[in-house]
Amino acid sequence: MDQGLNAMRDHDAELLGLFLDAENSPGLHAFLAGLTGRHGDGAGAARQAINLNMFDLVIDHSTGMVSIEEIISPCRDVVMPLADFLALLKADPRC
Repeated sequence: MDQGLNAMRDHDAELLGLFLDAENSPGLHAFLAGLTGRHGDGAGAARQAINLNMFDLVIDHSTGMVSIEEIISPCRDVVMPLADFLALLKADPRC
């Protein structure tokens, strides 16, 4: 996980760390991977919005990107490749 965070801007790494602290729980990676897997089979919308406790995720399957948006501060977001985001979730010990 640190390797992926090191490649990000400090702001992005901080916000992603906050996301992992607040939202990452057992099953989140499997849930999101399942959504992307179903879309890979041609099912589902090109864009999906997922509302969590303190963050919203917007997955754009057509571009392979995910936007992680802090709810209480709408100007704070991180946009990154979905595959990288899933890899970071999978590597987190809470997942």
